[in-house]
Amino acid sequence: MPTTFKTYYNHEPRDYTVRINNYGYRSCTPGFSPGYVSRKHYVLHYIYEGECIFETDEQSYRVLPGQMFIISPGKIYNYTSDHEKPCTYRWVDISGHNFDKFVSATGFSLSKPVVCDFDDMRIGNLLKEMTDKGKMSGKEINGYSWLLADAICKKEKASQGVWEKYIEPALEFIISNSERKTTVSDVADYLNIDRSYLSRVFNECMGISIKKYIYNYHMDIAKSFLTYSDLPIRDIAIAVGYDDPLDFTKAFHRTYGMSPSKWRDENGMAVFKNRN
Repeated sequence: MPTTFKTYYNHEPRDYTVRINNYGYRSCTPGFSPGYVSRKHYVLHYIYEGECIFETDEQSYRVLPGQMFIISPGKIYNYTSDHEKPCTYRWVDISGHNFDKFVSATGFSLSKPVVCDFDDMRIGNLLKEMTDKGKMSGKEINGYSWLLADAICKKEKASQGVWEKYIEPALEFIISNSERKTTVSDVADYLNIDRSYLSRVFNECMGISIKKYIYNYHMDIAKSFLTYSDLPIRDIAIAVGYDDPLDFTKAFHRTYGMSPSKWRDENGMAVFKNRN
């Protein structure tokens, strides 16, 4: 029976700025979960096959091949391997002097614990190389510590370039066209890039799908109109891209659990209430 779980340790002294403490791999069985636990150091998990759900005390995330999630020290987390597509991952436990500052500079954060690898899978290939080598000397492991740190830093620089080139213009387009029912294809056409690529990098940078972001943005505008204006609901519907007020009412109710009229009654400024 093939090995499905293995850990390798670094026995060198702990006085390093960046230090890999241990690393390994796991081929999960369907539905496998370690339960809600915490870790002493940062731990990066990289998915190679299958899928899993990564959960923090704030949110849950579906993690796919080529993506990685990072666990912050002392934070409670859990993950569950998909029942239909059980995941295989490699992990690295890493720490060092002021390493929290290094991690925050990479783009990982508590609000953004899942990111994608480079297109050439350089981080994934690095972790695979480590686990394929298996047990290494402490000095060799420390060499990989710096290679990994360098790759993660370059990942953030690449993300910054994507932000300036695609994400900021996408947000500006969405805001400038708030009165129309903007689609993901509309934004992709404006940027002259592939729709799937836009969806992937937007989700990576913003932590939310672009489709959901557009929808939430329109609902937030509608909520502001209902709270701070006396515009009729049919006009508010048109102002956020809905030709049919009934479709708008259904969408608003689905989002906030009440009709636009009820929202205005409960949350609108007194001077604007009951003017529908």
